[in-house]
Amino acid sequence: MEKIDKGRVIIYLTIMLCIFSFEWVDRFSISILIDPIEKNLGIADRHVGLINGALFALVYSLSGFLFSYLVNRAGSGRLLAVASLGSGLFTILGGWACGLWSFAFTRLAVAFFEGGCSPVCYYIISRHFPDQYRARAISVYNSGISLGIWIGLSVGCMLVPWLGWRYTLFALGVPGVVLAVGAWCMVREGAVGAQDSHAAGASFFSDLRFLLVRKSYWLTCMAYTLLVMASAGFESWCPAYLIRSRGLTVEQAGNISGLVEGIGGIAGTIAAGVLCDYLVKRNKRAYALIPLVACVLVNLSMVAFFETTGSLSYFFYACIIFGIGAYLSPVLSLSQEVLPPAQKALGATVMLVSMSVIGVGGGNYLVGILSDNYKAAGAADPLRSAFLSMLITVLPAGVCLLLACRYIVSDIDDARQMESLHLLPV
Repeated sequence: MEKIDKGRVIIYLTIMLCIFSFEWVDRFSISILIDPIEKNLGIADRHVGLINGALFALVYSLSGFLFSYLVNRAGSGRLLAVASLGSGLFTILGGWACGLWSFAFTRLAVAFFEGGCSPVCYYIISRHFPDQYRARAISVYNSGISLGIWIGLSVGCMLVPWLGWRYTLFALGVPGVVLAVGAWCMVREGAVGAQDSHAAGASFFSDLRFLLVRKSYWLTCMAYTLLVMASAGFESWCPAYLIRSRGLTVEQAGNISGLVEGIGGIAGTIAAGVLCDYLVKRNKRAYALIPLVACVLVNLSMVAFFETTGSLSYFFYACIIFGIGAYLSPVLSLSQEVLPPAQKALGATVMLVSMSVIGVGGGNYLVGILSDNYKAAGAADPLRSAFLSMLITVLPAGVCLLLACRYIVSDIDDARQMESLHLLPV
């Protein structure tokens, strides 16, 4: 691989981090805007839940597959600019929604363009960052989730009383437009090698079939999805737990959750990326072992969180979020290592779709159902019981990670051999 141009890749990574962060700022700010939007547009909770929940996730996922297909055939800088521009413009247009259908159209358009961001960014990272820096780059990029949640919860609370929901959406959309200009002007394609032009001839379904024979890939994908089911349910419902069970106000719960999500999530994501880059030089199985250790940390910290109170309890809350942040970077780094260039974007997309639709969607839904069932059964603290019940998903996830360790080295060697020979999957 060519010598890394540090100045260029820092600029690329900064642009991608900002674009990804503002995606999450948009998503979490919307949760604060729900009440004024419903009152002004005359829509109900079920409408907002459907639009920002199941439909948003569906469009987001389908868009990811489309962009992962296009990124091997079009300029990644241009596609990233289109994704950021579309997301920003339709966020702005959402401020002029006059009813249910116009609001739904703008939100689903935002989902479409936001869904294209990550496949393109992972392609750029795999193309411009050598192996020894890739996990670190992915961890910096993924820290945008925690950063966006932190900013979204904090800035959203400040802007809504001052600007109202319409102009708040306008303010949240402008950075996407500005960043699109930066991506268009500054993110350049490297010299296209034989592997890129040849990969363009591969079909989408041949690429998808190729993922299925990479045992380390789909085992870690299954493990990550199961881990996310438990962790996403906890992250989404924990503010409600703090309000219902610990007597915090909405503002107190929001500030504590935002601070813990921001600091703990960023620290866990970055630390896992740095550690992964260091350890995989000695043992490639670290891609699976780091999430396994993080999983143990999350489970022990969650039990301690419910058994303690006060500052000590919030320390364990931060440990939980730190561990959750440590899952993502090693797993996605592995998806870039065990796949040849033509399948890297698709591999990351499939993993993110599984995480979003099954992990996040399923986890949130299961926690809600379990909480209702425990409440009907007379449980003293239904949400606490629901959180602890979800930890059962950790067992099969751990088995999948241990099994993946058997195949990681051979899959990486095979992918590098294919890359050197410019072979296509069949």
